[in-house]
Amino acid sequence: MQILKTIVDHGPMPVVEFHGQGGEEIQVRLNARSAADDDETLIEVAKVMMLHAAAFDQPVESSGKLGTTKQKPRWEGPPENRPSGYLPANDDPDRDRDAAGETLTNPDKRKLSDALTTKNKKP
Repeated sequence: MQILKTIVDHGPMPVVEFHGQGGEEIQVRLNARSAADDDETLIEVAKVMMLHAAAFDQPVESSGKLGTTKQKPRWEGPPENRPSGYLPANDDPDRDRDAAGETLTNPDKRKLSDALTTKNKKP
């Protein structure tokens, strides 16, 4: 999201609003702070809070009900590359073959031009 405008409300519980393209908006409510906190300080505190929230990794076991948008997807690639929020694969991608009949340890690629091809399908 590209931030287009930032608004600071100095109420009893200060609020920093980040407004982005397409009407997107993020509000960060800060604990009661002193009146001496200027806009720049409150904005910096809100940015740090958003960074912490973005880095927060929820436990894998918290996947939602099957078939809903709350269900987290499964990562079928190498475990060391799994993005946060993805569940581990049901199978072992190093050993179990995928739909193309390949495994991560034997992808059936012989040269660089094979990188985007699938089994039995040449570029």
